[in-house]
Amino acid sequence: MAKTEIIIKIDPDGTLQCEVKGVKGKACMKYMQMIEEILGKVKEKKVTSEYYQDEVKISEKVKTKKA
Repeated sequence: MAKTEIIIKIDPDGTLQCEVKGVKGKACMKYMQMIEEILGKVKEKKVTSEYYQDEVKISEKVKTKKA
């Protein structure tokens, strides 16, 4: 599974740059929403190629046998 990275840069003029890496599909927007709640609204959003990739969902079902 890919490592999730959130990179936040603050320029001298106070401009914020945020980048979410390792999250595919629209799930990255959940991270951006969390960042906006903490740091404030962003002016401009750009998506990377990861945004257009399918999200990876992993689910496991475990069956146990009763003795």
